[in-house]
Amino acid sequence: MPYELNATVRVRAGVHDEDYPDLKLAGWQGRIIEIDAEEALYLVAWDSRSLWEVAPDYIAQCEAEEVEWWSFYLSADEIAPAPPRDTAAAAEATVAHIERLRKASFEDYEQELVAVLRRCKSGEEWEVVRSWWKRLRDHLALPLEAVSGAGGPLQPGEPLRLVALLEPKGAEPLRGEVLHRSERRPYPLQALIPLEEDETTHWLYAYQLWAASR
Repeated sequence: MPYELNATVRVRAGVHDEDYPDLKLAGWQGRIIEIDAEEALYLVAWDSRSLWEVAPDYIAQCEAEEVEWWSFYLSADEIAPAPPRDTAAAAEATVAHIERLRKASFEDYEQELVAVLRRCKSGEEWEVVRSWWKRLRDHLALPLEAVSGAGGPLQPGEPLRLVALLEPKGAEPLRGEVLHRSERRPYPLQALIPLEEDETTHWLYAYQLWAASR
């Protein structure tokens, strides 16, 4: 077998899933997490950028069939070596984040939502945003090791450290100050994925769910 475990590979042009012809795999990238020597196949776990390319309908179909949506078996002639674009930990956190977004409901974060909304007198959006900021400021443990998600100014999977929460400007989405490759920059909290969960990250997940519904 020409490739080893943990090798990063890119899918060659023209490759697709025969069972899901609309799923175009060419250019997707990931890490080899399993080698089937008998079948001459590699199980590739997609990296952060490729994970965001997976269509929700495909994920739903995989879940219905009880198969993993975040990995794929490929032969040696369907892949080529590639430089890594993220870490395995970043990809794992991205999978967990996407699955959380798909399955989360307001009932899951009722306590956090009630705590935020009952501080608002007028119910205007700027006041709700500020109430979220105060709750996150009081409860979210910083610094927070994270990676970039979809919808932000960086490619998915970039390493970030959230070091501060920036005071909101009216009803604009909340932002934090992050450290990215030795550079401090503002970054939208909606596109931030914690690398690990702790007893405080549920406040961030609750805000992200609320922000996605705006």
